[in-house]
Amino acid sequence: MNANGLNKDDFSTAKNESEVKDLKSELKSDVSAAAKKIKRVRDEVMHGVDIKKVLEAGKSLGETLQETIEKQPYAALGVAAVAGFGIGCILGSKIGRIALGIGATVAARKVIEEVDFKALANKIFAV
Repeated sequence: MNANGLNKDDFSTAKNESEVKDLKSELKSDVSAAAKKIKRVRDEVMHGVDIKKVLEAGKSLGETLQETIEKQPYAALGVAAVAGFGIGCILGSKIGRIALGIGATVAARKVIEEVDFKALANKIFAV
């Protein structure tokens, strides 16, 4: 059922062709409105995100983590435990899983749009 109260049973109980057309039109309108809302949210989330800066930060993250773990192993263990607990709480809720799914989808699309995979493949497989 959608926001207007339309559900699949409405199509099976439609009395005439005109009513079916009206229901289809209403359904298309609802889908279009939902798509616009999703695009607006995606644009708000990705506004100002520069994927190249994120990738550059990710490269140095591994080195920084390694140094921190070697210098302060107990603090690193505590941070890992708290992070694990937080991720478990988020993934344990339906809203958390939905938000994670939307975020992953948006991030994946952004990476696909911005990364030059041909050049990356040439770098990886260059002999």
